[in-house]
Amino acid sequence: MLLSHDPSLIARGDAQYTALHILVTRYNLRTGRDISRAEKQRWLEGRLPLFQDFCLPSVLAQTKRPDLWILGFDGEEPELVEPVLDTVKEYSWIVPAWQKKNGNFYESWGRSIRREIRPHLHDALSHVALTRMDNDDSLGRTFIEEVAGYSRTVSTNRPDLDEFWILFPLGADYVNKRCFLHVYPSNAFPTVVRKRRKLLKRERFFVDHSTLLSGNYTVFLPVTTAPMWLRNVHEGTILNSRARRARFALVPTRAALRQFGLDRDSLEKRRPDGWKTSVRRFLKSVGGPLRSGIGRALSR
Repeated sequence: MLLSHDPSLIARGDAQYTALHILVTRYNLRTGRDISRAEKQRWLEGRLPLFQDFCLPSVLAQTKRPDLWILGFDGEEPELVEPVLDTVKEYSWIVPAWQKKNGNFYESWGRSIRREIRPHLHDALSHVALTRMDNDDSLGRTFIEEVAGYSRTVSTNRPDLDEFWILFPLGADYVNKRCFLHVYPSNAFPTVVRKRRKLLKRERFFVDHSTLLSGNYTVFLPVTTAPMWLRNVHEGTILNSRARRARFALVPTRAALRQFGLDRDSLEKRRPDGWKTSVRRFLKSVGGPLRSGIGRALSR
């Protein structure tokens, strides 16, 4: 177990705690402007290998798998996400949630996910835990197990709580083939634990993770002895200079990746060197001997 002992939470016997743990990934649910079919297809084609390399392996490697993993898709042109569905079709506990559209308006993504949750909310359940993760990131192999144990302890100690949130502050970033330690209490891997009767009354399951510590929420920040989540930093996402200054390298990277169920050799075979990619883009804007000379060097 990677969870450090929390002296403020001591389990008091066997409380009636039976929970359904659901992992929620908003794969391409719509929240903003309309995009063209070609633009959507390009995005989905670029996102699939990230899902296959980072997200899916880390969930399959969990020491305690979630009871249900919901992948949220917009309901238009479902054939475009068939490659994703083919990737997970052998796992009955991974299910799609299809977002409906009425005229020019899309339903809330919470409503589309709610439809998939409802059939699983049987009367024997006392709580439901929902963890959010993006489709290009990873969970530590014991993430679900640690959440389950901590949730039980909190519920046993605080039976008055209808809802509480769990955020693991310690995580990692994968940048340019290296893992860096990142302490981020308001990270994008929140878990909300609600009593079943309360969940049935709610349509909105998650809130902006950056507001959890400043809002009127009951939040627990368990200390762990290893990173519990990994953000995959790639083009067009969270990379910024301020975040990079807050990182410390995890060595060796291969061992760090194994904690997330990831294989370094497989990742490097699929991903080109970041600096080479940048240089190749620069070469598109130049010509003549310079381009051919540098191009030969890159191919070595």
